[in-house]
Amino acid sequence: MELSLICPLAHLDMSYLLPGRFCIAPIAAANEDYFAFFQNAAGKGYKVILDNGVFEAITIEDDRLIAMAKDMGATTLIAPDTIGANAAANYVKAVAFCSKARNLYYNGQLMFVVQCPVNHDTEFWKVLDLALTEPFFDVIGICRDAVYNAFGRFTRTYEQELNRFYFAAELQKRYSPEQIRKKKWHFLGLGEAIMLIQYYWFVDTMDTASLFWQGVQEKYIQRGILPTRLKRPHDYFTRPCEMTYDKKQLIEHNCAEAQVYAQRADQLRQQIVGGRI
Repeated sequence: MELSLICPLAHLDMSYLLPGRFCIAPIAAANEDYFAFFQNAAGKGYKVILDNGVFEAITIEDDRLIAMAKDMGATTLIAPDTIGANAAANYVKAVAFCSKARNLYYNGQLMFVVQCPVNHDTEFWKVLDLALTEPFFDVIGICRDAVYNAFGRFTRTYEQELNRFYFAAELQKRYSPEQIRKKKWHFLGLGEAIMLIQYYWFVDTMDTASLFWQGVQEKYIQRGILPTRLKRPHDYFTRPCEMTYDKKQLIEHNCAEAQVYAQRADQLRQQIVGGRI
């Protein structure tokens, strides 16, 4: 599992604390240095995921988003989605976008992020069933909003990783390891229960701002858990952030701890599928 650290503009260099690279499209569109950072990373062989920016509530026109992915050399492009949207409508929208991306000669991987309204777990699974056989989708993305909307009434918690852990368990009841691994998987964001990621053997990549943001707030992983729920603010990339030596140490600690659990997930994958997949 490859983790990516989402950092503010003033501290992009700290992205190197984790092996992956996760770029937010609207930020890249508005800031040349931010775009160049990820373009340079892609040129050096890093796997760069270009996010559509739905969390920032900024929509980038499809053709421009695709052109940005091509110019950057992004390894993976996340198809536009709408948080809490009708599951089927979100799926159709993503298929149309991916078709356009291929017609415009984007040759990287395309990611579909499952979405659904609250208590629409049945629709969530119906769309996921389709996504697993959709040729346009190379990667399936699972975000905090979708797992809460689909499974929150069963788990009775807002905690992201507990909801996603429930999803992971249900996924493995529905499909064999071979069926699950027909696609790559990306989990968007990290919840408080960091230790749960060691069980996500089928997940290839995850991104997180929380390991940085909690460190800045002088919070750190203890016994596999981040102590508070601190969702990154919408001005996260530009908000002034005083970086002290102690805060940097806490961020480094958070990243190192999370990396341990990611490596355990890789070990579990080897135990479950070995060289078969």
